[in-house]
Amino acid sequence: KLVPADPASMTASIRSGYYSEATASYSSAEYLAYTQSATGSTSYDTVIFPEDTGQNHNVTVSRLAMAGVNPHTATALTIQLDAGNNGNVATYYLSHETTHPTRSFGTYSYDGELAYIEKTSGGALSRIAINEGSLLTDGATNLLSATGKIQNLSAKYDGTTLELSSSDKLAYAVTIFAPGVTSVTFNGNGVGFTTAGSFVTVAA
Repeated sequence: KLVPADPASMTASIRSGYYSEATASYSSAEYLAYTQSATGSTSYDTVIFPEDTGQNHNVTVSRLAMAGVNPHTATALTIQLDAGNNGNVATYYLSHETTHPTRSFGTYSYDGELAYIEKTSGGALSRIAINEGSLLTDGATNLLSATGKIQNLSAKYDGTTLELSSSDKLAYAVTIFAPGVTSVTFNGNGVGFTTAGSFVTVAA
């Protein structure tokens, strides 16, 4: 399912093209194209949501305003993963800049390139992810803080287990808001950690 953030400014159409599964082999195929007319820089912020045959989640996307920032400099979105059906709610932020200043969007603040926060309909954390950052906050709560810039890190909340994953080894210690967590894994393997209140810290 494709859900653009700015559907009113785009035109969708089905076009004819070609599809290839192997070299020197192709067949005719239809594809979906989005077009828009604009002067200067523009953006095509779009959520791609995978669904199995027969599924039909009510996915909605809305922009989060950031004062003085246009979408081709940095974008922030609220994504309802199944609006009206107790679906999770995600917040997505992406900076297109060479250096990434700290910005606020909704209740969150972040100092890096990319951040993703997903909560249940009841407000419990489901997943957070960052790229090229060191501090992600929600109001007065530090959701994730590190002693240095983290290239990429994802945290999935699975009951009392916090599942961390990254393409890199941890270069810096990371502290994550994780109330009730009693075990932590990193790329599928159990790792040591310390606890302080509702926070867990994993050393580099």
